[in-house]
Amino acid sequence: MRTTDFASLLSKYLLSYLPCQRGVSDNTLASYEAAFSRLLQYCEEERGLPVRKITVETLSPNLIEGYLNWLCEKQKNSASTRNQRLSAIKAFFKFTRRENPRYIYACERILQIPTKKCPTPVLQYLSYEEIKEMLEKPNPCTEKGFRDLLILCLLYDTGARVSELLDLTAVSYTHLRAHETSQDLV
Repeated sequence: MRTTDFASLLSKYLLSYLPCQRGVSDNTLASYEAAFSRLLQYCEEERGLPVRKITVETLSPNLIEGYLNWLCEKQKNSASTRNQRLSAIKAFFKFTRRENPRYIYACERILQIPTKKCPTPVLQYLSYEEIKEMLEKPNPCTEKGFRDLLILCLLYDTGARVSELLDLTAVSYTHLRAHETSQDLV
């Protein structure tokens, strides 16, 4: 079975370019994979286009716009989800344009698809009293309470996401000091 240009480019994009060259997070990679998985589903179910026959050139602006409308109308996705899926598709076509210049026209046509306007969410924040109450909940006299307080303070002070906090690794002071000493020698 012969692989299409789209199949080989998409595999290279998802398996090599994004994780190795761009170093995207696992969440970003999963989001991009979901966008293309849904696009392939749309092509097969709504357009009767088997995945094995999809090429870069069959992914016309008309097909992509149909996919985006399908996401909103039939799949009940929000405009921001639609725009995220479009962003993933555009990033792939920018990659394709660099990898294979013969597709520059097809890529440029996809890159011209506009995003949909989304309502700007109202910025929500905790009041001083709410923050104080939240930080008073853990009991710092217990091991778990101290841990929970430390986590809450770290999240609040840095503005980190929980997933970012989970990605942190512990480094001992001794290790840091040894690293600093070795850097002084350079």
